[in-house]
Amino acid sequence: MILWATHLKSLAAVHFELEPGFYQLGRSTPDDPDDKLSVPFDPKLSRRTARLEVKPTRIVVQRDGSRAPIFVEGEERERFELIPGQRFGVAETVFELAHELGRTITADEVDAARPGQSDQVLELMLKIQPLFSSEIPVEQLGERINEVLPSSRIALFLADPLRSCGEVELVPSQSLAAQACQEKQPVYFEWKGQGDGQPTAAQGESWALAAPIFTSEDKLLLYAVGHRAAGTLERGGLCLLAQMLQDHLEARRAGDLAAAQAALEQLKSDVDPRIRKAAEKALRGESEQVTLKIWSLGEFEAHMEGVRLDRQWGGKQLSWLLSYLASCTKAATEDALLEDFWPEKSGRAKKNLSVALSRLRKNLQEGFSGDPILRNHTGLAINEELSYWHDYDELRQHLSRLSELEGEEALVSGRRLKELYRGSYLDGCYLEWAVRRRSELEEALKDGYQRVAQIALDCQKYDEALDFSQRSLEFDPCSQAGHLVAIHAYLGTGRSEQALRQFEKCERILAQEWDMEPSIELLEAYQRAKLNL
Repeated sequence: MILWATHLKSLAAVHFELEPGFYQLGRSTPDDPDDKLSVPFDPKLSRRTARLEVKPTRIVVQRDGSRAPIFVEGEERERFELIPGQRFGVAETVFELAHELGRTITADEVDAARPGQSDQVLELMLKIQPLFSSEIPVEQLGERINEVLPSSRIALFLADPLRSCGEVELVPSQSLAAQACQEKQPVYFEWKGQGDGQPTAAQGESWALAAPIFTSEDKLLLYAVGHRAAGTLERGGLCLLAQMLQDHLEARRAGDLAAAQAALEQLKSDVDPRIRKAAEKALRGESEQVTLKIWSLGEFEAHMEGVRLDRQWGGKQLSWLLSYLASCTKAATEDALLEDFWPEKSGRAKKNLSVALSRLRKNLQEGFSGDPILRNHTGLAINEELSYWHDYDELRQHLSRLSELEGEEALVSGRRLKELYRGSYLDGCYLEWAVRRRSELEEALKDGYQRVAQIALDCQKYDEALDFSQRSLEFDPCSQAGHLVAIHAYLGTGRSEQALRQFEKCERILAQEWDMEPSIELLEAYQRAKLNL
């Protein structure tokens, strides 16, 4: 039997071939014995995570000193049995048991399967071709690709980290996905009967296939499962589809290169030095590797080279200070920092600032050789050499561009807003500058969601229109425009009763908060809903 260990974020993986006996499982350390199942890529795993008893047809797993809980199908367990096809998770790693490794599909094997089946291959290619429209974003490819081969369930995934493109609900095998990405070739697995060594969480499937789609810019994965035995044409067709998608994405990127070059030339004169530096590197053909990732929306997180820092430094002050500096378009003056962080502690404020900056530097230097925070003649700023990504900055960039976007581009940007906004900016921080940013961001989000909701309604994407309008109403329950889009979205999907309830909710809120009646447009929508009933 094969036990796969796959990192959920990076898709790094290692597998162990198990014979009957006892094994220790845990994080790699320099003094590990030869028979230990050592996982090298997850620092959150304990050195001694679990003890495994391997039997001919299953393994028995016993938690053995793990700091992190062990989950099986969403439930925390101390001891359990695992058969091929099942998995369990600890920290940021998922472990999956299979009878054997997946089989690699070579190009020669695919070519050999096609002679004598030219009609079927041509039919397949004609089905695939409409997907290759330059207007279709990658996110939509993931939704539409499932229609190509009806005998399979197909989805497109981002490979790093592994997450679905679009809304096709398919749970991929972490082990099969990791093997395909490592070998950079399509891999498939077939089994007989339910639960007989299947490398996927889905029950009742007959086979699973994973094919990497790696271009110079994209790292995607085509994943498919089926209920009946996969013939050579079907496997070949899926591999052909993956190759055509790879060629299409690469060609589309090349076609956009001239426009991208012109945009980069403009960015070389941007007021933000980080943007100027990134544009210059891109024009030279150098990649911008993000070292530090900061999440200020919802629960604060700061990751340096994959290691979470904010749980190490204790307290909230360093988190707030890092978020503050990361979102400044220019150096922050010392006076501004003192006023914003210690407005009532003038006597010790400078010492407090010095101590906080020293602690922040010490933590950031674990993954950066230079001084992460520099002082110049104008103030303090994060070192331009320290490349970082901040969810707050990306969210604001999407909001600032949203007014210029129409149609599908606006919807794609709106979906990204939903992904980025995990909660309030620095929730729990009541310093004046943080409260001001939080309020401004929520106001902009309200307007942004409202704009995307109206565009979705115009495109007759009623479910998305309803989703975006309800998100807008969370920030302003009295928005008549938000209620109006929600009512029309309900009517568009034939849910007249829900449209009436939405109107009644709007009418009640307006009366309570503003002592006013709904607009004429709302009353007309209300009458339409009554007529439909």
